Order: sequence, then structure tokens, then C-alpha cells
Amino acid sequence: CEGPAKTGEYPLPEHNENQRRAGSRYVIKASAFDGADYGRRERSPGQEKRKFSTASSTLMNYQTLTKKSLEKLPPADVDAEQQILSALLMEPRRFHDVRPLMQASDFYKPSHTKIYHTMSDLFDQYGVIDLLLLRDRLYQQNILDDVGGPAYLVALVDAAPTAANVVYHAALVHEKALKRQLLSTCIEAATKLYDDRQPVQELFRTMQEDLANVATGMVHHLSWICFQNGD
Repeated sequence: CEGPAKTGEYPLPEHNENQRRAGSRYVIKASAFDGADYGRRERSPGQEKRKFSTASSTLMNYQTLTKKSLEKLPPADVDAEQQILSALLMEPRRFHDVRPLMQASDFYKPSHTKIYHTMSDLFDQYGVIDLLLLRDRLYQQNILDDVGGPAYLVALVDAAPTAANVVYHAALVHEKALKRQLLSTCIEAATKLYDDRQPVQELFRTMQEDLANVATGMVHHLSWICFQNGD
């Protein structure tokens, strides 16, 4: 039997009443040589409406994310950062406990990063740290005013009543840094996706690499938590 000579649209068979009521139709690709070849299904008006609704919801979610990123500060605990610096001024030997858990870049405040770097250098050089050594080294580096001046250093001395909790605070600061890194990775990925200029394979590969870097830090962090809990 010779098939139709050109592509056309045909309603569904009579026995499929449910699909007929939904208004769905099949697109049939046919030729005079190979007969009918049933292909893809056209979207019904309801499907098109759902597609538009999904796109609108995605846009709203992106706008909400953008608004929140502008209105809210990223995860951080400035008090815990001050507690760490104060504890290290009080007991410099606690650097041996802090260094395996965090690094200078984990600090949210740039001034705290600079102070920690300087304190770490002093400890490696002299084995001790005191307020005068720290002030003079920051002054020599021309960053004393950048970190808040001598008054802020004095305030740091009294920030922590004891150095006993410095390990806990170091883990907390590192956790906040991991969250900021993950947040930055997600926002950057969303921005590139909406920019729609790079191939999806390249975007996906970049996201995998960025998330792998975050995961490495997370595994280290979780290992410490398990160690502390005796697991």
C-alpha cells in the first residue's frame, strides 16, 4: 500500500480517548517510498503553558538569588576570627593546632588575613609573638593603619578570655570560608549560564573542577569533625 506523498498531521486513533481529550496530536513523517514513520509529538497548549511557567519560575529564582546576594553578606563569623587572633597573641604555640585546620585566606576580613600572615611570620622567625612585635612588623610593612591601627590590636588582646577554644573557632572560620567558596562557585555558574555564550560542555567541566576544589576542603573539614567526635 502506498503511503502518503507528503508530511501531514493526523489525529490520534479513536480508541485513545484520554489523549484525544487532551488535544494532543502526533506528527507523522511520511513519504511515498517508506510509508508512515511516527515521529515526535507536538506540544499541547497545556504543555506550552507549563513550559512558560517553568521559564518564569526559573527567572524569578535567579532574580531572587541576585537580590539576596546583594542584600545579604556572605557566610562569615568575624567574632570567631577575632577570637583566633586573640588566642594566638595569648598563646602563640597554638599555631600548631590552628594551621592544620585553616589558612589565612579563610578569614573574611582582609585586615584579619594581614594580621594572621604577620603573626605567622613572627612565630616562624622568633617562636614568640607579642603586641609590640606585631605592631612594629605591621608598621614596617606599611599596613598598620590598614588593619585598624594600634587601637585595634589592643582590642584584639582582650577579645578572647582564653585560648582553650581556638581549635573550635578555627574550624568554624574554615567552614564559613567553604560556604563562601561554594556560594561564589554557584553564583558564577549561574551568571555564565544566563550569559549563554559558552558551550554547555565547557561550562559543565568548569563547574566540576570548581566544585571538586570545594569538595577537597570539605573532606578535610569533615575528617576533623569525625576525629573530634571519635568516629
